[in-house]
Amino acid sequence: MSAPLPEGAWRLSPPAASGLSTPKTSDLPAAVRDNPVATAFFGVGLEVVRQVGGRIERQLSDIAAAFAANALTIIAQHRIADWIGNLGVQKAIVNDLDDYLCDVVKGKHGGP
Repeated sequence: MSAPLPEGAWRLSPPAASGLSTPKTSDLPAAVRDNPVATAFFGVGLEVVRQVGGRIERQLSDIAAAFAANALTIIAQHRIADWIGNLGVQKAIVNDLDDYLCDVVKGKHGGP
């Protein structure tokens, strides 16, 4: 079994370091604009749904915003004391996020 992530390791790396671009605040949907964690999930979600293709940017943005909102809900559902140091909780969160992406984003909106 692998060791739990060190404190703070769950945070996404800065967009510049990961190759992702940082959207301007004015380009963000209102639902994620004021929440840095939701903004991070929005950016990741947008990169994923762009791979689905066949949608205009506004539709992709809406799908990514829904993913961001659901990601926050998923994390809140699994949150317990010291959840950042609990590998089981981390795996459950990742599994639920993956399920959401596969079942809802790819299943409902089409894609590979």
